[in-house]
Amino acid sequence: MWLKKLFKTIKNGITRFFYKPLPFVSEEKVFGNFGEDNFVYLLSKHLSSCEIKRNVLVNTPEGNAEIDCLIFYCGRLFAVEVKRWKGKIVEDGEFILQLKTDKWTGEVHRKKYKSPFKQLNRAVYLLKNNLIRIYG
Repeated sequence: MWLKKLFKTIKNGITRFFYKPLPFVSEEKVFGNFGEDNFVYLLSKHLSSCEIKRNVLVNTPEGNAEIDCLIFYCGRLFAVEVKRWKGKIVEDGEFILQLKTDKWTGEVHRKKYKSPFKQLNRAVYLLKNNLIRIYG
């Protein structure tokens, strides 16, 4: 029994030594990515002439940001921050409040998030200033 465990440990050590480990992706990130994928699929299905760029990184001397989707449609540029939240969503000042009712107990769970509006406004500001700086 101990010999089998020893060989398994050696095998795991060799595997870890020769192969790059996969990066850890949280459940929340996987859940969010699915929401973005679904959003882009539905948008491109209904607005086939739009151009969509995903996960646009904005790196400027003032700071960095990420925009989930930049959509170019009918000569206009739209920036979209996609959230895949469930339950009732309420704006509460600078925060967003999520109210979810537990289907088993009926208990209401509250969770506070930073405002995606503020996040997107900052990203758009950085993108706009960077484009003005580059293209004048």
